[in-house]
Amino acid sequence: MSLKNVLATMKQDTVIVGKVDRWLLSKNRTLDKTYRPTEHIHPSGIYGCGRVALYRNLGIFLDNITPRLSRIFGNGDGMHDRWKGYCKAIHIATDKDIEVEVFDPVRNIKGSVDIIPKVDGVRWIVDFKSMNHDKFEKLKEPEEKDIWQITLYMDITKIPRGLLLYEDKNTQAVKEFKVKLDKEIVSKIDEKIAMIRKHMKKGTLCPRECKPGSYGERFCAYSSFCNSELSPFKTRERILKGMGE
Repeated sequence: MSLKNVLATMKQDTVIVGKVDRWLLSKNRTLDKTYRPTEHIHPSGIYGCGRVALYRNLGIFLDNITPRLSRIFGNGDGMHDRWKGYCKAIHIATDKDIEVEVFDPVRNIKGSVDIIPKVDGVRWIVDFKSMNHDKFEKLKEPEEKDIWQITLYMDITKIPRGLLLYEDKNTQAVKEFKVKLDKEIVSKIDEKIAMIRKHMKKGTLCPRECKPGSYGERFCAYSSFCNSELSPFKTRERILKGMGE
């Protein structure tokens, strides 16, 4: 929990907001002490920077989630709940079709599909996404990171039909995209998983995927760890030492 963020909430002249903000900050964590070396990778962590997947595999999580960002995440969760409710209301899904856990023992991948409804007798893998208005207005096709995630779910479940449903956070306008199972994308995913696994086994960092000082680096919550170039295990040891353990 960032001391700077905590002090900021204590300066607020509010009745409820300051208390809620401090509670939200208390939910932050830097390290999960229950880490096990064989822990799986989540499908959402495969696209993008392999170093982030390594840190998360070691139980190293974000420690700078502000109260406002927590509320943004909560808003996204609410959007998911609404759409799952809609699908139940029109009888294309039941509780067992919602938050369906998927596990691939070969890849050691574990996650959960938002919903697997049965529409006109056909099953679909469906993932719900929310985004800000400007980004939504420019959206002409699904984002690549989302295609990777739903493709992996389709490959694991053997259901070759996917739907990515995006909702505008400001207007609740919706865009729906069909995604077909693409074996070329599956191959790229498997290559990325193999690379991450190799570095996990060696205890080394994956190659950098953004340049120092770049936009991605400046806004990455893991940049301080990444720029140190310490092995992920050394980073974990340093955090434990800072926690007095």
